[in-house]
Amino acid sequence: MALRVRNLWVRYGRLDVLRGLDVEVPPGRVYLLMGPNGAGKTTLLRAVLGWAPVTAGQIEVDGLSPSVAPRDVRSRVGFLPEVVQLYGELTVAQHLRLFARLHGFSGDLGDILRQAGIEEAWLSRRVALLSKGMCQRVALGILLTKEVTTFLLDEPTTGLDPPSAWDWAHRVRRLAHERGWAVLVTTHQLEHWVELADDVGFLADGRIEMEFRPRSEGLERLLTFWRSTGSWAGLSYRSNEGQVTGDG
Repeated sequence: MALRVRNLWVRYGRLDVLRGLDVEVPPGRVYLLMGPNGAGKTTLLRAVLGWAPVTAGQIEVDGLSPSVAPRDVRSRVGFLPEVVQLYGELTVAQHLRLFARLHGFSGDLGDILRQAGIEEAWLSRRVALLSKGMCQRVALGILLTKEVTTFLLDEPTTGLDPPSAWDWAHRVRRLAHERGWAVLVTTHQLEHWVELADDVGFLADGRIEMEFRPRSEGLERLLTFWRSTGSWAGLSYRSNEGQVTGDG
């Protein structure tokens, strides 16, 4: 198991943000973690990276604990935050060469361009002049120069237009299968990911309320769940099969 979280509790002051959370992401699978604001999604990612204090429970990345060996864990994890911070004055090519050296990458950067969807015409452009979607692809290219087993994405498609968001989701799924990554995605944009994720978990009150496998179980269980709980009322998802809504 590449990523395993068992009975995880994270407390800030008197507030229990995570309350007995269990999540497992095997190699080559994409786990979609949904949840309202304040549910603890980003806190979970920070805990996996060793940036949030663990009150109780266990986190393992390739059998290593971020509480015991945070640097070793982070060396195995690729992390893409919601807001990508790049060097605005550097070109795309300069970014890729810089991080390739830092990560000890000796492969073909042409393969990185293809896998990340970076066009050659962008290479001479300064990052400050790129759109958010372009910057996301550059960030993905940078992560591809690093040997990782686990990939964490925090709201990766927020602010992207629908075609760019779909491209991102498809690209990540393909890379997860090709490279054997364990991918954990947090997002509010269910429509871009649910049909591509292997597993979907719904986080509320610090724990997983429900899990399902959309490609094998279909969306009927999702519809039933949304209609049965007030915490998810108002969310909606549009697919080729029509509109699924939590409003009942």
